[in-house]
Amino acid sequence: MKKCKHSLLIIVLAAAIALSSAACAGEAGNGGESTITVPGNGKWVDSSIRGTITAESEPRLQDDFAAAANKEYILELAASTDEDANTGTFELMDQEMNNQCKELFDDESVSGKYAVELRKYVALARDYDLRDSQGVEPLRPYVEAITSISSIDELIAYEKDLQKNPFGMTMLTDKRSYAHNETSDTPVALLGSMPYSLGDPKEYFNISNSGFRNKAVTDDRTEYLLGRLGFEKKEIDKILKGCYHIELTIAKNDMQLKEGAYVRQRFTREDIKNMTGNYPCIDILDSRGASYERFQADKTMLRGIGSLFKEKNLEDIKGYYIVHLLSVTESFLDVEALKKMYNRTSELTGSEALDDDVFETDKDEFVLTYIEKSYMMPALSQTWFDKHYDQKTADEIMGIANEYRDYYKELLGSTEWLSPETREAAIKKVDNLVFHIGKPSIEVDYSDCNIKTAEEGGSFLEACAESFRYCSLFKQRVLDLGNSNDIWDPYETSALESNAYYEPSQNAVYVLWGFVQDPFYSPDMTYEQKLGGIGVFIGHEITHAFDVQGSRTDYEGNLISWMNGEDNSNFLERTAKVSSYYSMITPFPGASSVDGNKVANEEIADLGGIKGALAIAKKHEGFDYDKFFRQYAKNFASQISENTEKAYLAFDEHPLNYLRINVGLQQFDEFIKTYDVKPGDGMYLAPEYRICVW
Repeated sequence: MKKCKHSLLIIVLAAAIALSSAACAGEAGNGGESTITVPGNGKWVDSSIRGTITAESEPRLQDDFAAAANKEYILELAASTDEDANTGTFELMDQEMNNQCKELFDDESVSGKYAVELRKYVALARDYDLRDSQGVEPLRPYVEAITSISSIDELIAYEKDLQKNPFGMTMLTDKRSYAHNETSDTPVALLGSMPYSLGDPKEYFNISNSGFRNKAVTDDRTEYLLGRLGFEKKEIDKILKGCYHIELTIAKNDMQLKEGAYVRQRFTREDIKNMTGNYPCIDILDSRGASYERFQADKTMLRGIGSLFKEKNLEDIKGYYIVHLLSVTESFLDVEALKKMYNRTSELTGSEALDDDVFETDKDEFVLTYIEKSYMMPALSQTWFDKHYDQKTADEIMGIANEYRDYYKELLGSTEWLSPETREAAIKKVDNLVFHIGKPSIEVDYSDCNIKTAEEGGSFLEACAESFRYCSLFKQRVLDLGNSNDIWDPYETSALESNAYYEPSQNAVYVLWGFVQDPFYSPDMTYEQKLGGIGVFIGHEITHAFDVQGSRTDYEGNLISWMNGEDNSNFLERTAKVSSYYSMITPFPGASSVDGNKVANEEIADLGGIKGALAIAKKHEGFDYDKFFRQYAKNFASQISENTEKAYLAFDEHPLNYLRINVGLQQFDEFIKTYDVKPGDGMYLAPEYRICVW
């Protein structure tokens, strides 16, 4: 949900076309009106904004379900946090999971090696006295490992050495690619460069305000940390100049600069060797536990990097590695460096600086941040699973997921506007859909991770380096398992996030364990509440397999469209209806209208989740629709500032929370009948104007 990373490419047709036929009306309903003026008939308020709903408010379920159903919960949320704080169901779940994780920091009842290493790591992270006494000295050996390099051969040896180079300073980085353009049984590596210091390759030719800010951050960080290590200003300037020279050269060869030309092709090991020239990319990857057979890469960039790898560029490459090393390691040093890091951003953005005591008062919150940045999250997740994992809960959620699978097979099999061949391909996609519920398919053991304690002469930075090393060693273990979409790599996705999402390139739905908690799920909830909670989110994510992006990937996740031209035109026409309806909404006074193009995909998924749940409900005798609808509304309860809501309206691809409730529910006869909603009520929408795509 929050993490959905789906590109939005929607062709919006004219409103006259978009407001034509009924897409998801069940029965005839209660009769309709001839036109739509404003969705909600002017009776909806943005109940997420603090102060909109008060104890004196008396919203009707028939007029504004989001406000009426959630009134008491909204008042509880508003009273439970400071006036300026943003809170809601997602924030509460995040906080609950964070609290459970922090309790594990001192819990010695879990005895696995990963738990032992985690506790040593946490002790070093918390020990600010030790960190302050060591200052930036733990950084020195990693910097000197670069400055001492005197030849290209030594540079190659450095890149391969996980002791000297645990943080992965390399000319070409790798990560597992799931964006197929052909069927492959072997894992594919996506090759690229380290992040650009200015943020984007275009910044090196026409720098923007954002580029200037990024450069200021990079320059200040480098000057500050190297200055503390005793480097002279002249040396620091040379290092920065070398870094920017390397990045400029890489940027010149980055196909992102050429609109429409950025296509990564598939290559073999031999292809990569030929294109990278002097740079022994394959040997370096193999030495770091990443023995891929197939690759995706921008061949122009590969050739550019290969041409850079010469003795004349040695000092500049060293500068490039030093600057990036400092970026990765800055947050693992002493409190002085931490304050400098956070306040540097405050100065550039004009935001409030951190209080001097924040690192002490919020110590374990910072520890959670360190864990995520330094690849210790799999150790924390495995420790959490040892303590809290419930197989019965996982089985129950899988049961709901399979109910949705059966529903979608029935739906697609009876969708009249799909041609027989498209219908067959869509059903095949559902049959091959993989559900990852809660827990990664691969366990970490941390047997090759050995963090030195303070008593053993360790430092926090060294502990982070050890975690990075173990991640590199673990990578080969994952690659050896092949390319099945049954694989859930614990380093790719943290199981403890409060999140669920569909991954098109794997044709897989992930329900992360942080999502499996109240108010979306509790063993004590009724079936109706579970279906209205975690169930509709599962349905939402499955529906993403059949949105604009999902229509471009087949049952194996390959980039192959399974819709023929006529079906795709019908699909886009129905999608445009969603977009046009949302574009009619101005969500609160002083706001701009909703960008229907931006939110259409997520609303399509919401409607798919609700419609699927209502179809499943018919198979459960005595189903309590009131409990279901109220639970659905509770999913999106929040209390935030108007400025935050404006930011969501501008940047979030999801509809605003109260609209996800009201627009979503007003599409269905079951809702209309449950609350006796009539024409003229805010929640009424005549069947001919309803907007379901599926």
